[in-house]
Amino acid sequence: MAKEVDRFVELVVVRHGETSWNASRIVQGQMDPELNEIGKQQAVVVARRLAREARPAAIYSSDLKRAAETAEIIAKACDVSNLMLTEALRERHMGYLQGLMWDDAVNKSPGVFKGFANFEVKNGLDFDDRNHELPGGGESLNQLSERCISYLNKVAQNHIGERVIVVGHGAAILELCRHTDPPNRSIRRKIPNTSLNIFRISGVTGRWILERLLPRITPLPRRRLRRSHSPNPLISPAVAASLAGVLATRSTNPTWARSLAALLPSPLSDAHLAAAVSSLPDPDLALALLSWSQSPDHHEALPGPATPLAHSALLRLLARSRRFDAVDDTLQSMSLAGAAPTRACLGALVAAYADAGMLGKATDMCERLREQYGSLPEVTHCNRLLKLLVEQRRWDDARKLYDEMLGEDSGADNYSTCVLVRGLCLEGRVEEGLKLIEARWGAGCIPHVVFYNVLIDGYCRRGDMGRGLLLLGEMEAKGFLPTLVTYGSLINCLGKKGDLEKIGSLFLEMRKRGLSPNVQIYNSVIDALCKCWSATQAMVILKQMFASGCDPDIITFNTLITGLCHEGHVRKAEHFLREAIRRELNPNQLSYTPLIHGFCMRGELMAASDLLMEMMGRGHTPDVVTFGALIHGLVVAGKVSEALIVREKMTERQVFPDVNIYNVLISGLCKKHMLPAAKNILEEMLEKNVQPDEFVYATLIDGFIRSENLGDARKIFEFMEHKGVRPDIVSCNAMIKGYCQFGMMSEAILCMSNMRKQLEVERAGTFIVPSNWRSGINVTKSPTEISTQRPEVLLTTQLQ
Repeated sequence: MAKEVDRFVELVVVRHGETSWNASRIVQGQMDPELNEIGKQQAVVVARRLAREARPAAIYSSDLKRAAETAEIIAKACDVSNLMLTEALRERHMGYLQGLMWDDAVNKSPGVFKGFANFEVKNGLDFDDRNHELPGGGESLNQLSERCISYLNKVAQNHIGERVIVVGHGAAILELCRHTDPPNRSIRRKIPNTSLNIFRISGVTGRWILERLLPRITPLPRRRLRRSHSPNPLISPAVAASLAGVLATRSTNPTWARSLAALLPSPLSDAHLAAAVSSLPDPDLALALLSWSQSPDHHEALPGPATPLAHSALLRLLARSRRFDAVDDTLQSMSLAGAAPTRACLGALVAAYADAGMLGKATDMCERLREQYGSLPEVTHCNRLLKLLVEQRRWDDARKLYDEMLGEDSGADNYSTCVLVRGLCLEGRVEEGLKLIEARWGAGCIPHVVFYNVLIDGYCRRGDMGRGLLLLGEMEAKGFLPTLVTYGSLINCLGKKGDLEKIGSLFLEMRKRGLSPNVQIYNSVIDALCKCWSATQAMVILKQMFASGCDPDIITFNTLITGLCHEGHVRKAEHFLREAIRRELNPNQLSYTPLIHGFCMRGELMAASDLLMEMMGRGHTPDVVTFGALIHGLVVAGKVSEALIVREKMTERQVFPDVNIYNVLISGLCKKHMLPAAKNILEEMLEKNVQPDEFVYATLIDGFIRSENLGDARKIFEFMEHKGVRPDIVSCNAMIKGYCQFGMMSEAILCMSNMRKQLEVERAGTFIVPSNWRSGINVTKSPTEISTQRPEVLLTTQLQ
């Protein structure tokens, strides 16, 4: 039986590249301008992208020059000979509006534009509007739709189970998108030059599904494209290799300067020197080349001010190598010499500083570019700064930069908007992210499945599963198919809620759609099962993972190790550590820490010690979490002296205990009746400015009461209040027990009264019993056992 995907044809619809009429906002219709230079470059970019994907069975295109040229470039890149040109895919005939400027056409014949929607499909467009034929032989929208869709339906029948590329025009592509919209509702869209729209057409039902809408993620600049991958026209690869070789031997080769001069033209221009600098792999070699070019020994030496291009090339090389100290020195020397870095150079510096997290430097460089060139850096560089501002939660600055980018020609792309929206969603501010999308593309328009995924993930992160599912429904209604990212966000959220039943339903849905879970989705499911104390079931999922061909990562194994250790299956957990190592995954602290803790709790100290040594041998220094697990395991096993030795060792390594480790040590010492040592730990905490919490004080108070040392217990209780730590119910009950134990009933009643006021306990009672009360005191419960009971039970049990 054929798979479901075999019954569909994948239609990749591309809008043609830019023409001079596009740039001048002239109505083209079925007029036949050719691609301009930018349009040809756009076609090359989209062709390279398509060439990296599955090879198409055929390419169909409008026969108008702008589409045909784009199709020919794509066909060549994809190595497809089956290219067909047809009138059926032409642009809408615009009647006598063709050849007019858009603004002039609207002003000249406003009546003609009633219901007209060429670049934006509007809601509420009734049947009569869609049948409105444009004067001068123009087409109606229904005529355009019927022409294109009927032709492509025939194409689909000839290519079931295959991929086909179609090159067309803006209005025609909008009609294809509209064909996938819900009934009586049209979605507002924009179709930039060389944008991609991917449709799936059922060979059985003929249903169209808009799978993805991919506007150009990075719009091309209006200037000539920078082609870093192309050979340098001034410096050939052979010369570049020779230059690097000569410069590398300059310390040992006395004739290196003559060899260098023989490789470069004379006189040496700034552009040629810049090309030579750009060809070098190492900034130190570039610095040596520039130094040679300006030395008195070089008869054609170039003065510093005459080489802004070469120094800009050096700055870009330094930025890529993150040699920021040398960047500062070079900028200063250029400034003294009166040379200015190029716009591209300053943009590259903005991006490099942003990538390194140096926000101050990045913004300074951006401001310098503004002052020097009156504009922002190119969009790819701006996006790096925008991303850093969002990561550092500098929302006002990020929004200011984003708005400024929108105000410039090609100053913001889809990625710019996505960076800001994703940042807001990570903070749970999904509604603000949605408003940002609508501000750019209009109400009700989410232009790409990536934006849907970001918004759904935002709702899931804040636990609003209901809104996430509603957005999923809207996404599917508009013809966008959920991706692995979509399902990953939903399953991760359900996993945190422990809703295993719904996770199973989503798994079935994914399989029906032909999607195989990735490692992140499997990890979410395994984590959910382990948190539900179902590590055995998680191992079943791991087997399914192996069977599906999905390789687990170290997170998979760490999750299983932790889950099994929590359930007491330490030996099984160690087996998975060995399996991770066998698979050449690199275990980390999260792999070893649960095992060390588990073996300590079982009293298998040698096994725990061996794992600690193994972890350190792999280059992972134990941190406070690892030491804390080791100490807790030792204390639980009754090895308090050994736990104190570990505490000393961690301090020697400059890893200092936190409040949790101190709590565990004090609890262990109190259980062993080593109260002076427990007091010393408290003093050490205070000296190191680690503030004890109520649990530490409660443990000490209970320990002294159990040892019938009411005086020290009382001192600690009063000291606790002096330090501003409000006594909790456990501390108060321990003191009440102590007072009762020593017959100090008035103090016990006063403590009880204060506890009522401080803890607002409405129902709590202590019974004062006859003279034989002392024999009935229950002194067997620890603070942790007491704290799990209701206040009234805690207090009455003291005298039962």
